Amino acid sequence: MIKLYIVDDESSVRNGLTECIDWQHYGIEVVGTGANGRKAYEDIEKLTPDIVITDIKMPQMDGIELSNLIRKRYPETEIIFLSGYDDVEYLKEAIKVEAVDYIFKPFTMDELDKVINKTIDKIKEREEKKILLAEMQRKIDESMPLLRERFITGVLTEECKDSKIEEKLDFLGIKLPVDSKYCVLLVSLDNHELVLEKLSEKDRQVCTLILRDICSKVIENERRGYIATLNTGTIAILLSLENTDDEYINAIAEKLKDN
Repeated sequence: MIKLYIVDDESSVRNGLTECIDWQHYGIEVVGTGANGRKAYEDIEKLTPDIVITDIKMPQMDGIELSNLIRKRYPETEIIFLSGYDDVEYLKEAIKVEAVDYIFKPFTMDELDKVINKTIDKIKEREEKKILLAEMQRKIDESMPLLRERFITGVLTEECKDSKIEEKLDFLGIKLPVDSKYCVLLVSLDNHELVLEKLSEKDRQVCTLILRDICSKVIENERRGYIATLNTGTIAILLSLENTDDEYINAIAEKLKDN
């Protein structure tokens, strides 16, 4: 349900809006009402409504001041102003706070219906965008291992010559310090072309996946290497080195071979 809060210093207006309109028809629930902006803002902090219908001229805190507070803290809350025809200066301020619309008193049910439907459409459109963005983010997250591998492959084959390389590293969550030293280890099966030639395509792929899995487990323990599959049966490992100690590199190579 969409949550609605109503603010007006006239009880007849508050009661009329609350009781004389079938809000359920719109999928809206009236979660509270207030007689001035100060009381309304205290309630809004607790109730976080999706829509606020507010009078412009009110004691203690007017609708413009209330709307500015709402905009700062709850930017997605939609605001609808109620105003008299003589509130021109106030309406100029209403435009600044990006109210979804305003209604002149007295208003008809048709006028209110149009504004409410417009506001609901705006909320639904925003929610649909959120769902779409969340789905896109989910797909990016799922694709991240593949994107990382493609990037590392590009680095190793010199296909990656992007001027925005640091931006890509940050996006992919790859930690490759510019001032670090690196080495590349190539891991493949002995006589892999002859071995793989005798296997079915399915078994060749399984063999490569097993080889990759073994390399991943060894390198994950080191916490400073990235893996790419160059071709069936050959895995490349880009290893960040704190120093150029050959013994360390040989120890990693032995560990890979033993596994």
